[in-house]
Amino acid sequence: MQIIGGGGVFGSRLARLLVRDGHDVTLASRTAKSVSTLAAELGCAVAIVDRDGDLSAALNSKPDVIIDAAGPFQCYQSDPYGLVRFCIDNGVNYLDLSDDAGFTVGAAAFDEQAKRAGVFVLSGASSVPAISSAAVIALSSAMRRIDTIETVILPGNRAPRGWSLVAAILQQAGKPLRVWRGKWIKAEAWSEPKRYEIGRGLARVGRLIGAPDVLIFPERFQAKSVTFRAGMELGVLNWAVSAFAWLHKRNWLRPSKAVVDLALAASHLLEPFGGDRGAMIVRVAGEEGGAPARRQWRLTAEAGDGPFMPAIPIRALLRRPGAIEPGARPCVGELTLDEAVSATSDLRVSTECEETRPLFQHALSKAWGKLPLEVRDLHNVPSAARFEGWAKVERGGNFLALLLARIFSFPEAAAAIPVSVTIEETERGEIWTREFGAKRFRSYLSRGTNGASTIVERFGLLSFDITLEVRGDELHFPVSRGRLLGLPLPKWLLPVSETREFVHEGKFHFDVALSGPIGLGLMVRYQGYLEQVASRLTAQEAA
Repeated sequence: MQIIGGGGVFGSRLARLLVRDGHDVTLASRTAKSVSTLAAELGCAVAIVDRDGDLSAALNSKPDVIIDAAGPFQCYQSDPYGLVRFCIDNGVNYLDLSDDAGFTVGAAAFDEQAKRAGVFVLSGASSVPAISSAAVIALSSAMRRIDTIETVILPGNRAPRGWSLVAAILQQAGKPLRVWRGKWIKAEAWSEPKRYEIGRGLARVGRLIGAPDVLIFPERFQAKSVTFRAGMELGVLNWAVSAFAWLHKRNWLRPSKAVVDLALAASHLLEPFGGDRGAMIVRVAGEEGGAPARRQWRLTAEAGDGPFMPAIPIRALLRRPGAIEPGARPCVGELTLDEAVSATSDLRVSTECEETRPLFQHALSKAWGKLPLEVRDLHNVPSAARFEGWAKVERGGNFLALLLARIFSFPEAAAAIPVSVTIEETERGEIWTREFGAKRFRSYLSRGTNGASTIVERFGLLSFDITLEVRGDELHFPVSRGRLLGLPLPKWLLPVSETREFVHEGKFHFDVALSGPIGLGLMVRYQGYLEQVASRLTAQEAA
């Protein structure tokens, strides 16, 4: 077999793994210099092959499989699938390490040709979507429905990085990104930071970025929300990419070769800082046996073995190549999670699966099961979900009530207005963004410390303890305490919340009535229904 880009960060590690497994490996590159030292160390042959030029030399070693580990796949512009066609035309199997959504999905266009030639063409045989899809399948095996899928990759700072990896990140940062949250929503690459625990008391921040999962998983798993994030260990590097994203968005700075070279050199200067612990996390939530189910799979790599992970799927697949069906497609569901984990047995890698619980289920404990399924579904949000419906809005009439309603950005009075609620989970709780027509307001919910059934809702400088109560089959939200800048408010300054969630005619309904303190009367009341936006569009429609 032959590895194009065999001298790169990931190609070289793939070569080491395949040689350990007894494969006859040829390292291919544009120049012998870039692979000769590694080839001599591993006992590999060398081939001079220009992926974007004449490929005929790739056949000299008579490979049964050609692996593209070069990249960045986002930059394959003039003839992106030239190597794929070459392999099919010459009856050679093809694998690649693509992390580009468009390239990976596009490989399926060659399915019929590959089948006629009797070869397989698998794109994205890497951490995503190969391992991430294996984790989703394992975590959701007993689920009747998948609601959310969330994946994040967080390498350690001492992990080596190559030109292609840096170019791939900068190519996306600051540019439009489509994210599936019940419908395709416009986002921005390298935005929406989120904190993740990676074990040993360590936490890292990941940001939205494109990956094959984002396009493939909504249709493949009929999930209502799919997100992918990545992040670096050092805050200064994350900040630098964020600054570049801001400039890139405005077309003031582009990821030219000179810019990528400079960014790579700067990252090398910071390599001595930080650690060598990396992590990959996959979270899945849905419904199982009539109850919400949430699971997480986490892989951690120590001592610099993280960069081997993108090579693990190919190693696992080539341990039983005869089982791979001919045809061209993204590498989704091609290997099991057990196979992937087994292929890490000689690396310093550990994995764990665990059940997790949403904020409201944790607060309500045994009372959670008394709520109707529609109410539980709305609060079973491990990543992000969007709900839409209609509402009626009433506003108080006195001056102070109107002033407070304006300060909190509560909606204006309306007999009927479209409403949407987006709920995003964080490590500390949830972010609720409510939209009434063009009016938007946001609050932050977290676990309370004043009793097991308490949650805390924060609006700017104010926060309130809410003691959740299940009355019959309704969920009520009375306010028990309040704070301004962390200082306790006297009870006579607390607002009165007559809020309930319930089910009517099979739909989730809400009735929120908030009155001001010291007898100010009604500030706002909104009542209506919400339905989670269902998955309907295909990956092709998204593209």
